[in-house]
Amino acid sequence: MSETSWMTRLFVGGAGCDSLRETRCCVLIAFLGLAGLLLPMSLVAGTVEVNAVAAHSGSYGLEVTLGACTPATLTIEPPPASISGEFTGCTTLSAQGVQVISPGATFKAGSRVILANGFSVANGASLNTLIFESLTGPWAFVQDNSPASLTSYRAAFDLDAHNLSLAPDDLVDHLTGHAVDGTLLFRVSIQRSPTLPENLLVLAIRLNDGSYVETTWGEHQLLPGGSVELSVDWHADAGTGHLLIGVDVPAIFGLSGLDNDGMQLDYVRWGAVSGSVTTGSGSLLLDNFRSYR
Repeated sequence: MSETSWMTRLFVGGAGCDSLRETRCCVLIAFLGLAGLLLPMSLVAGTVEVNAVAAHSGSYGLEVTLGACTPATLTIEPPPASISGEFTGCTTLSAQGVQVISPGATFKAGSRVILANGFSVANGASLNTLIFESLTGPWAFVQDNSPASLTSYRAAFDLDAHNLSLAPDDLVDHLTGHAVDGTLLFRVSIQRSPTLPENLLVLAIRLNDGSYVETTWGEHQLLPGGSVELSVDWHADAGTGHLLIGVDVPAIFGLSGLDNDGMQLDYVRWGAVSGSVTTGSGSLLLDNFRSYR
């Protein structure tokens, strides 16, 4: 049995991570609402990938602003004079005085891409420009690529969401599992209760026919205030596949008796992976992630 351990702290205000042992990875993620609050320190938006057990040590900073995007406008200009890769501006991306070189570049923006003075594409290079009307985020997460075609996966971690305030229609995908081609195999999401001022844990799992089964409102587990330990158990099998969760207890609640034996897990993401947030705000505290296979 192998194990992957992460330590992740999420705070509003940009407080730093603790010093960690070599087998741990620390990620700071700040959740802000739509009020335009400012962090007292500059962080880097993006993701940290863990490609093997204990592949990273030290502290890594990630920033996610719910309902908005950082940076809103991305301006690419020298230095360097030559660029290649993927670039994202949440509303506008502007490039000037630079040349796209082989193999090429992809520009993504929420509303417009501006190619200004001195912009060029070299022979043998390609340029793609993509406009996403719904580009909001960026979401921030830790990704573990160490699973390899797994049919069983268990994880446990600490979560404190007492400062996270979501609107009834808001949803944050918190832990997701994926096949090698990116297909979503399961997700554990946080959603506001439609009737109570409380957050719930929502489960969904992919079946062999490509459909998804999701817990109903009566099956959702309550996410209480304060720190709790969540246990997650995913298994692919014919007729006995399942996705189970436990809050301060073993993973025994959720979806079971399913046909998903065609699924194989190759990576997981943990944090603020994706979702839909309108007026939600607040913070999460994550800690002590352990995975077993």
